[in-house]
Amino acid sequence: MTVLKVLDYTKHCHTSDDGDKILHAVLPYLQRGQDVCLDFQGVVSGVPSSFVNGAFVSLLDHGITYDVIKKHLKLVNSHSQLNRLAKERVQKAAGILEFEKA
Repeated sequence: MTVLKVLDYTKHCHTSDDGDKILHAVLPYLQRGQDVCLDFQGVVSGVPSSFVNGAFVSLLDHGITYDVIKKHLKLVNSHSQLNRLAKERVQKAAGILEFEKA
């Protein structure tokens, strides 16, 4: 499994542009069906949805399916907020998760 340190690709995890840098780092691995691990060590603040959308939801726009993301992309040293947000956003965009109606 290839391990990519997030802070080697971007100084922050705040914007969709920051997320886009991560997208382009992991995309080639996922396109080849290879396992890739994103290491968030050193990321100390919360990660907003703009970053998550740029890094993870955009994978769907590049033809990467939810099943491929789930099988081949791992997050380590990440906050539970990021893990939950990434999973919910990707599932929703892929039409997998149904949210409660208000």
